[in-house]
Formats: sequence, structure tokens, C-alpha cells
Amino acid sequence: QSTWGAETAHPIRLYVRNVDSFHMVIKFTAAEAKDLIQRYLTEQPDPNNENMVGYNNKRCRPVDARMRLKKHDVNLGRAVFWEMKNRLPRSVTTIEWESSFVSVY
Repeated sequence: QSTWGAETAHPIRLYVRNVDSFHMVIKFTAAEAKDLIQRYLTEQPDPNNENMVGYNNKRCRPVDARMRLKKHDVNLGRAVFWEMKNRLPRSVTTIEWESSFVSVY
């Protein structure tokens, strides 16, 4: 009988790095997404739902292919950005929200 827990898949499904940019596809379960959003909102509270204002959404895509700006999706996008920004060492690189694109599907 094994003492190891059940093996789970890593949430990062695809990672592509170019010279000055990277693209990442992440898959979360509902529980993982809720936990990440809760941790983000604990650190960055948003009582007036101001996270939706100014959210970077690509207007060049058809309406049905764009990210829907719902409260949950916007908070998840900002939470993923916040998590990635905190994981990168500041002495090596930084990422800025104004020049980033995070989309939730």
C-alpha cells in the first residue's frame, strides 16, 4: 500500500516564452479558482467592484470570442496576474498590469 497521495495534474497546461514576452495557459478547478480569488481579494480588497473598470480586453476579436467581463472572471484574471507577479523575482524581471493581457474562458 502506497503512502503517496493521489497524483494531480499541474494547473499550467502550456508555457511559451519569447525574448520579452510569455504566454501561459492555466486550467483551474472551481475550488482552486475560488481559493485564488479569495487570497487575492484578501490582499487587494475591492468593495466597489472597481476591478472591472479599465480591464484590458481585446476589442479586435469578435464579440462572442472576447472574454466576458463578469465579476468572477475579472477577479480571476487579476488574481492570476497578481500571483504570477508575486512569484517572479523582482531582481530578475517585473510585469506590469498596463502592458499585460489576461483572459479567462
